Amino acid sequence: MQLPSSVGELKALIQRLSQSEEAALAQAQQMQQRVAARLRARPTALEQLAGQVLASDPVPPSEALLRSDPRAYALRYLHCQDESSRLANFKRAADPAHCSPYTAQGWAALEPDNGRAWLAVWRAARERQDDAAATAAWSRLTLASRFEMHTGLMGLQVQQMAGDLNEFERFGLAVQVDALPSGSAMEQMLGDKALRDACSGKALEDGQRREECRRLARNLSRGGANLSDKHMALKLAASTGLAAEDLAVTDVDLKAAQRWRDGHLPLLGKDIMQSFSCNSLRQDLTRMAERAEQGEWAAIRNAMRR
Repeated sequence: MQLPSSVGELKALIQRLSQSEEAALAQAQQMQQRVAARLRARPTALEQLAGQVLASDPVPPSEALLRSDPRAYALRYLHCQDESSRLANFKRAADPAHCSPYTAQGWAALEPDNGRAWLAVWRAARERQDDAAATAAWSRLTLASRFEMHTGLMGLQVQQMAGDLNEFERFGLAVQVDALPSGSAMEQMLGDKALRDACSGKALEDGQRREECRRLARNLSRGGANLSDKHMALKLAASTGLAAEDLAVTDVDLKAAQRWRDGHLPLLGKDIMQSFSCNSLRQDLTRMAERAEQGEWAAIRNAMRR
């Protein structure tokens, strides 16, 4: 490439580069909207929700449709939690017309065996100082048989609807749509902190609370979908004195799964620049789909056995 020899040539070069960048951005936006339109034309709640998020449209699919699939309702609720938190930081409020129908209690009603839903109900009741509701939610939480945040499901819908795109484009859109409703990550972090606080220190002087926390540790070890659930199970077992053999997971199991994850998700790991290749893109897309379909823990354990 020949360097510009005058200010005029430099300005012309800058203009051409700017136009090229604008054209590339417009093309990417058109691709994104095209995939979003495909999703929104589909019949299922998850597909339409993924299309709405990908299109950056504030208006979600109908409440009736989202209620037809508890996973879609949960993801919409978590998205609203993210919107509320982000907007509150700028002294604004989330639009009640779009978020008020989606509540922790509504999620728990649709997934009564999901501890993550009851954990959200319990936290909400404690925040509004409703002791009776908090006690009832805590009881349901300790009896829950599974703990699921439905991680990656919207990215999976995008992958399935973007088969005509190359690996880089599919990866970018899938990661984008999964990253947007990041209320799920915040909900899990705050929920885990609340559990640690409820199952440690003076709280465990109450014998009933100690047994409830032990039950939670056992249930998380068996029914937790993510590695973080298994980690929490081990934490609660340690704080309550629960024997290791009472859990369905060991520290060795968890560390092995963490090592496998770090080694087999190159582009979602720490050293992205060293790992970038078409093969690593395909590998990450496959692992992302498996995680969404099976849950993170089950997907990793199944892959380790292959």
